[in-house]
Amino acid sequence: MKRKVKKTLLVGAIIIMSLSIFAFVGCGGAERHPNSDPNISTELEIQLRQHLVNNNSRFRMRNIWVAVYYGTFEGNTVVLMRTTDILPPAMIYEEVNGFEFWTNMGENISVWSGGKFYSLTHAFDNNLLSACDIIEIHYKHSS
Repeated sequence: MKRKVKKTLLVGAIIIMSLSIFAFVGCGGAERHPNSDPNISTELEIQLRQHLVNNNSRFRMRNIWVAVYYGTFEGNTVVLMRTTDILPPAMIYEEVNGFEFWTNMGENISVWSGGKFYSLTHAFDNNLLSACDIIEIHYKHSS
């Protein structure tokens, strides 16, 4: 009888541990978001999302993704991040080198450089992006 109880407890413990691992991975663990742009590598996409989650308690891994990958320019990655965790009150406007960038609620065009996110304006003003880069990003953003 004791042997049957031990076996039942062991099986129960294994099932609980398996469900716990599945719940962690399936509910925001380090995996590619299904809505992310297929042109960005899985590793980079996870790194960007994880950085936002680690540095801002308002974000949850499962609710943020790379909606558009504009490309990497001189080592600086430009992406449009989208989230359902916070919704700004209206459209967001940014003008860079005479080009207008409009995004919807819950979106942000960001430049990933040296382990930090920057706005397009900051990246351009600090020579992380050139005028030609801004033109290319604007073309992709507008199409």
